[in-house]
Amino acid sequence: MTKKTSSKDLQQADLSGREYDDMSPEEQAEMKRRFQEFMSAIGASAAAKDAKPKEKEVKKWEPRQAFPKMAKK
Repeated sequence: MTKKTSSKDLQQADLSGREYDDMSPEEQAEMKRRFQEFMSAIGASAAAKDAKPKEKEVKKWEPRQAFPKMAKK
């Protein structure tokens, strides 16, 4: 028999230690709801913005430019 859980209990339940496939349909729906709530809290644009890192400009290291006083003349 499956124990029927109220929506209030599901909202307070700790589902972090459970595999998604092992959850009941009600628990899976609660996990989806929590994810949507999380995404709206951080903003979907922030998540998309962080998805592509900026490329760094690489400069060739020149010892004469880094240490002009030590450069041989």
